[in-house]
Amino acid sequence: MLTGSSTEFLSANSNTTQSAILTVNSISFGGTYLKDVGNNITYNGDIIWTANNDGNGSGLDADLLGGFNSNTYLRTGTNISVANVTISGSLSANGSIGANGAVLYSNGTVSYWDILSVQGGAGYYKGNDGAIGDANNVNNIFRINTNELNANVTFANNENASATGPIVLGASVTMTIETGARVVIL
Repeated sequence: MLTGSSTEFLSANSNTTQSAILTVNSISFGGTYLKDVGNNITYNGDIIWTANNDGNGSGLDADLLGGFNSNTYLRTGTNISVANVTISGSLSANGSIGANGAVLYSNGTVSYWDILSVQGGAGYYKGNDGAIGDANNVNNIFRINTNELNANVTFANNENASATGPIVLGASVTMTIETGARVVIL
């Protein structure tokens, strides 16, 4: 049973055999205003979002975070690969990065490992790829290294290398010096 009065009061009653349906265009109560706008209901002028009106083109930016698409954020986890990244300022990492604290650089043709940053006491090196390390470390006289080689190493025919000895090869480890290469162990 639906009843009303001249004071705009409506009530809907139902019993066990009947239901009442009330259809209105807008409702206002206690300063709150609900209105039917097309296929959406508004609350004080804002669309109430439901599973029926959410989605592509709805105007709800649930697929954006701070106005940016999820493709612009770096995911965390393991085995992350990121292309075309430009870093302005500094980059730091907890733990190790790259191979022994180095970063793999590539220009699309040539790839090489380089030191991203060095800690105090690290060396400074110059070579065909330019300088590596902090020039403030040129006064560090001693280069410390272990006396056991635990990984296979091959010196190519166009390479020179030096180390201090004695050097012990670990179990099943080989050091290959190709013809034309020069390795000096002091």
